[in-house]
Amino acid sequence: MDDLLARLEKVTAAAQEEKDGEAEKLMRFADGRSYYGDLVDDVPHGWGELTKAGGRPEYEGEWEHGLFHGKGLISFDNGDTWEGFFRHNLRHGYGVSTPYQESNAKNSRGPRPTFKRKSVQLSPEEEAAKLAKEKKMTPCTTIYWKGRMVCKAEELQDTRVTVLLQKSWRTGTVIQEKLRRDGFSYLHRIRWDDAFEEKLKWWDLSAYQFRLLRVEGKFLHLDSQDYV
Repeated sequence: MDDLLARLEKVTAAAQEEKDGEAEKLMRFADGRSYYGDLVDDVPHGWGELTKAGGRPEYEGEWEHGLFHGKGLISFDNGDTWEGFFRHNLRHGYGVSTPYQESNAKNSRGPRPTFKRKSVQLSPEEEAAKLAKEKKMTPCTTIYWKGRMVCKAEELQDTRVTVLLQKSWRTGTVIQEKLRRDGFSYLHRIRWDDAFEEKLKWWDLSAYQFRLLRVEGKFLHLDSQDYV
């Protein structure tokens, strides 16, 4: 009985010591930024929010040993945001890029009156420019590898890719995709050039270093004349 009590006291003391090492605190930095969230040995670790001088958000999400690591949301100086996965302070994996839109920003002067505008017939060139601008302002899913953007998710469908697998590059064609339960990342089926597989497996391309094959700056697709 005494041995059991001694063991319980030891476990309780260890748990209390671990709890004392973790805390949720507010930290302020010399450059005016502040951090509020989980700390381990006075270092951000767990979940926390980093705020710029003046109160503008910079990052909210998971941390590991003082670095952005895991899932998070980062806000840039121009108002754009990116929500996805980070690895050692760098965007790494799937994420959603959302451009800043002034119409969605808070206006301290209150709502403005609306006026009916007379419809104007646009030329084909103006219509194309308008559609390109609207597309640029639309949130899109992107894939990053160690801080560098590989591609947009929409560019992968029916596209030729080369993937680093077991220290060698393997080339194939993406023939199918499916959206995962998180609502923004995908799995893909690839038909490899060097092997015939009756049942193609699903691949999470964000877990591998890969690139899209291009000819004269354009991606190679199944319907391309350059595809063999």
